[in-house]
Amino acid sequence: MDNQRGFTLVELLVVIAIIAVLMAILMPALNRAREQGKRAACLNNCKQLALAWGLYADDNDDKIINGNTSTGGHNKDGTCWVYWAGRGATEDDRIQGIKDGLLYKYCPNIKLYKCPTGIRGEVVTYAIVDAMNGYDAIPGADGQIVKSRIKIRGAGRRALFIDEGRL
Repeated sequence: MDNQRGFTLVELLVVIAIIAVLMAILMPALNRAREQGKRAACLNNCKQLALAWGLYADDNDDKIINGNTSTGGHNKDGTCWVYWAGRGATEDDRIQGIKDGLLYKYCPNIKLYKCPTGIRGEVVTYAIVDAMNGYDAIPGADGQIVKSRIKIRGAGRRALFIDEGRL
């Protein structure tokens, strides 16, 4: 009789159970690490867009770029940072809205306009706060309409780009 020694079914099941327990322990940690990496990339995208915003101001006598996105279409008046192509627009139309915007010259990488954690399937998931340059200011409100970067009071405490990709 041949005495070959192999794994028993019980030993094999124990090894599989150990691997399953290790996977159950490690998978949440790996998912958290992946999510943290995406958040870091999102923050970097905001930084790149803010740098482009600053470069635009440098080239235009410190004029602040319009936070409005207009309603795109054929109404591109040359004042918006990107143009919203409207509901139901194709991805190509939405990408063209980025290319027609004033920041594209300073930030020509389309991927930087979308946060990796954005779940809406949009091309642009960031927004400039409209109130930054008074575009949507309410007449008679207590705020100050600022059109120049150098006139922003407390600039270090102001929001410039916000991620709205999870709305």
